Amino acid sequence: MAEHGQDDEASAIICAATARLHQARKHQLPELLPLAQWFNAILDRPRQGRRVFERRHRSR
Repeated sequence: MAEHGQDDEASAIICAATARLHQARKHQLPELLPLAQWFNAILDRPRQGRRVFERRHRSR
């Protein structure tokens, strides 16, 4: 949008999205899980994870 002269419209969309993200909530959000917990499978098996990455990288 900004590339087509619609800077004001793009800024309005960004401001509206930011306002929604920062508005007061009725209920507290659930606690976030630590990244180490999300990525346990990768961190526990570095060789396997590396092979998957290498295969994907080569196919591009």
